[in-house]
Amino acid sequence: MKVKNSNKRRLEKKIFERIRILCFNRHNKCVVCGSDKILQAGHLIPSKSSTTLRYDLRNIFTQCRNCNLIHRYNQAPYFLWYIKTFGIQAFENLVYLSKIKKKYSTKDLEKLLQELTIEVNNLKMKL
Repeated sequence: MKVKNSNKRRLEKKIFERIRILCFNRHNKCVVCGSDKILQAGHLIPSKSSTTLRYDLRNIFTQCRNCNLIHRYNQAPYFLWYIKTFGIQAFENLVYLSKIKKKYSTKDLEKLLQELTIEVNNLKMKL
């Protein structure tokens, strides 16, 4: 059982590495405040409360560390940015998806890693 969990954690780490690359390529500054200091890939709807959106790039954007930490206690600035950028319908769709629980198998994670790796490689070819 430990080997399986260890393999899943390794896959998740690689997945998040690729998500960060793709996220920072979309926005090279914090989408909330515009800072370019200590950037992180922040979940609009927290990954702990939504397993479905944990790896979904529609839910993950560049934030500075301060805005990402503040988001835990004050979601309004990040939510308002998202709604202004993508519209209320897109926001409501994410909220709807966040209520669906998904358990990722090792095969699911392997497939996602493969897809994200292709996206990152395509991005590198364009640069």
